[in-house]
Amino acid sequence: MSNFDYYEDFEALLNEYMPVKEDEEIKTKVTGTIVNMDRNFTYLEVPGEPKAVRVRTEELTGYTVGDEVEVLIVSQAEEEDSLVLIGSKKRIDMEIGAEKLEKALQNHEIVTGKVMKRVKGGYIVEVYHQQGFLPNSLSEIPADQGDSFIGKELQLAIKEIKEDKKGKKILLSRKELVIAKELEAIDKLTLNEVVKVTVLEVLDFGLTVKLDEARGFIHISEVDWKKTSDLHKLYKAGDVIEAKIIEIERDKRNVKLSIKSLTKNPWDIVAENNSIGQEVTGKVTRIVNYGAFVELLPGVEGLIHSSDFSWTSKKVNVNNFVKVGDEVKVVITELSPKERKLKLGIKQLSSNPWEGAENKFAVGTILTGTVVEVKPFGIFVQVEEGVDGFIHNSDFAWSGNKRYSKGDKVEFKVVELNLEDQKIKGSIKDLTKSPWETALENYKVGEDYYLMKIESEKASQYSKAGQFFMLKLKNEIRILRRPISLHYVDKNKMELEFYYEVKGGGTKEFAEMKAGESINIQGPLGHGFSTDMTGKKLLVVGGGMGMAPMKLLVEVLKKNNEVTFIAGGRNADAVEILSNFNFDGADLHITTDDGSAGTKGTVIVKMEELMNSKKFDMVFTCGPHKMMEAVAKTSSKYNTECEISLEERMACGVKACVGCSIKTKEGMKKVCHDGPVFKSETIVDLEPAERTETCCGN
Repeated sequence: MSNFDYYEDFEALLNEYMPVKEDEEIKTKVTGTIVNMDRNFTYLEVPGEPKAVRVRTEELTGYTVGDEVEVLIVSQAEEEDSLVLIGSKKRIDMEIGAEKLEKALQNHEIVTGKVMKRVKGGYIVEVYHQQGFLPNSLSEIPADQGDSFIGKELQLAIKEIKEDKKGKKILLSRKELVIAKELEAIDKLTLNEVVKVTVLEVLDFGLTVKLDEARGFIHISEVDWKKTSDLHKLYKAGDVIEAKIIEIERDKRNVKLSIKSLTKNPWDIVAENNSIGQEVTGKVTRIVNYGAFVELLPGVEGLIHSSDFSWTSKKVNVNNFVKVGDEVKVVITELSPKERKLKLGIKQLSSNPWEGAENKFAVGTILTGTVVEVKPFGIFVQVEEGVDGFIHNSDFAWSGNKRYSKGDKVEFKVVELNLEDQKIKGSIKDLTKSPWETALENYKVGEDYYLMKIESEKASQYSKAGQFFMLKLKNEIRILRRPISLHYVDKNKMELEFYYEVKGGGTKEFAEMKAGESINIQGPLGHGFSTDMTGKKLLVVGGGMGMAPMKLLVEVLKKNNEVTFIAGGRNADAVEILSNFNFDGADLHITTDDGSAGTKGTVIVKMEELMNSKKFDMVFTCGPHKMMEAVAKTSSKYNTECEISLEERMACGVKACVGCSIKTKEGMKKVCHDGPVFKSETIVDLEPAERTETCCGN
């Protein structure tokens, strides 16, 4: 849309000033004397003209009765039964003004116009008695201030004059003049100059200001060295303030100013007067989850991180140390004025107990301290004020389930020292020799069955049939050791044997172990079979992996007793381990489900057959729980005492979980701690409260 498209409003206004109808035939200029003036019309007496001449009074502002005036006769009209000539002073002024406008356009002269009215798209402005149009785009008048310009005189440039059958169309512009004045004013300004400015508008993000004919802007970040949140509370339009010019962009007619630059940067003051490690005093302004902010100077805040309140406390409640408004002493720990970064500390007011830690707490050093905190995964031990060491549960002992309480005195060896994070890791078990043993052999005895031999001088001397060990490979990533039933022990050779079946990831890793590799054994654990007897007729029943503890049991019992052994499995592969047994002096019966080895059938059928023909003093059994239930019932049927090994139901092996709990007549018992061997008549339910890994190698 062109600027002339807004002329409809202009033409309507123009017609208000023009005579109703012009008569070209009688148009002529005359000079007359004012003889009468009223509110609406003025009458002239023109020499040689018998008719009176009537002119609108509003066109003769400044004239009075008796004055001579030149008018243009434009028409005539009836008035009180007589004709009067209609004259116009304005038309003469307009013709003169039109000539002046044309001259001004040709000579690029500046003219003065009066804003008459605000219309769609701009303003109607009178210049030399002519009505011109000043578009908004060329007015340089803020939209919200347009009404205040009505009646004001403005200096203008004539952009264009068009004439058609409707008359002249005059396009005016103020933009070039305003820009010229602004640039002239900007050219007089110098960088870093301190000037007085008037606030034109207060915005959320800054102040629009006027400096002479130029405009400027003060961003909210340049108001104060401190953070400013609400400018409306500080300034209002019309305020006169001082500011420093910090940037001049002539091509954009933009001047940036700063109020805060009138004073020295407080960060520079802090940097000049303070240094890292220096003690200073400040005021607490804010408390947050991670610390507290302290103001040293207006505009300069530093953070005391929660870790910098105390050398000793691991978790700090900042509110226990400071409150908003408190005057506090702090130490500067980091100062970067350019980044406006300041870190402070309270704990640095006292000496750092970690100084010289590389010597005092070197790896291998034996320290003594007090347990100050107990966690599910370990303990924290205070060595001295501000220095704690951490000992993980796994580093309490090589075996067993050691517990510590707050206040206990503890001696430990430093195994790791982290000076950067100020952490000490200790180990109590490292005060004694490592129990890691060496695997002598590890080989298959069936499709998924393996036999492992381990050299162990200590454990081999007091292990009993029916007990178990917790085994863990040295490089195994799993946290828990594996409970494995003791298969056999050779005290002379100081060897332990373990028979296991590969069923899960843990036993699979065992199967891949080579002779000579290290393995950790914890044990022997649990209560074994009753073997201290002589001259008894004893029946041993083993099924599947339940044969794991039977080699040692049969070997011990047959020395002073008559032993009958019933061994059962799914197939020949499941009873292959029997080739590793020494059955001299024992009666062996083998049953398999498919008949591939021994007699086809179950151990229970064979047991019924034997007990029906022979009186046994005691029965020992280990195997699948359904098999053991049947063995227990059969024993009870023949009034024979029976011991059951529930080793196939176990997880941690150290009474740390409830995975192996079973219901007995004496209450809930844990297989790993109270067993794994129980009198069958004491057991209410063989099925554990929570089914877990088996002790027999699964």
